Amino acid sequence: MPSRILARFFADCVERSYDVEGMHVGTVAAGCIGLAVLRRPKPFDMHLHYYDRHRLSEAVEKELGVAWHPNVEDMLKVCDVVTINAPLHPERRTSSTTNCSRK
Repeated sequence: MPSRILARFFADCVERSYDVEGMHVGTVAAGCIGLAVLRRPKPFDMHLHYYDRHRLSEAVEKELGVAWHPNVEDMLKVCDVVTINAPLHPERRTSSTTNCSRK
């Protein structure tokens, strides 16, 4: 591959990337998997949020610097990225997810 084409390829990749520092990241369900997901972005200076029916202990919230939200809708208002790490329960079988991009 000629170097100018390779350079254009990498420039395109960089142009489409973005800095994650300062982003608000949330997770729905903070069980074993959700908690592991919350631990990973901590070194990148992200603002972490979560929703779970059972709130994490105050010590864990302080350690990770996570903010608990009483419902998913409140969390979605402030998050740039949200992951869903919830097991499938009968009450969730009828719910659907939508991929929406905020500009």
